[in-house]
Amino acid sequence: MINIFLMSEPDIEGYIRENLPEYFAADEKLVCKEIGDGNLNYVFRLANENGKSIIIKQAGEELRISRNLSFLQTEEEELRQMFFSYRVNMHRVLFQKFIYMMK
Repeated sequence: MINIFLMSEPDIEGYIRENLPEYFAADEKLVCKEIGDGNLNYVFRLANENGKSIIIKQAGEELRISRNLSFLQTEEEELRQMFFSYRVNMHRVLFQKFIYMMK
């Protein structure tokens, strides 16, 4: 089972510095901004003062909006979300060497 946690702007710099330490110089000042506004993924841009940046996209366990609408879900909607989650996990397995996964 994968341990999933949702990152926020303050988490991104530490995550990149730990997992991709060569991407930015250790003494660079970095700025993070959430740039996604969809209802599925969380998208962040971490940039230095010269404009070099990296985009981090994180999928949550559920639709962002579904937390607010859980009382409206039908059995069909729950099945659709279950199959979507299964499909996302299958892509992760099939394309693992092409995707940088969080630890």
